[in-house]
Amino acid sequence: MQATWRVLVAMVLVQPLGAALGWRWAPVGDTFLDLWYGAAFTLPFGFLLGPLWQRRAARDTLARHRWPIVGYELFSVVVPLYGVLTYDIWRAAAVL
Repeated sequence: MQATWRVLVAMVLVQPLGAALGWRWAPVGDTFLDLWYGAAFTLPFGFLLGPLWQRRAARDTLARHRWPIVGYELFSVVVPLYGVLTYDIWRAAAVL
């Protein structure tokens, strides 16, 4: 992770903006879930920015540390997918 920290940091840095957008739009109605959904759906954007930053700072690390990058990519896809698949469950729970 030390060599690819920029990708992870980019993913984390976009989450407060996404959380704020989720809280503003309130898709579920529960504050925590709104923040979570907003942050989750910005993960792919953070992942797109991360390798760009990494490429500018240390180009050779992307090729040498492919598996951590793949892990970040999978995480940035799985989390919003989980949110989409469980949206109805959380929305129903927030109404109770």
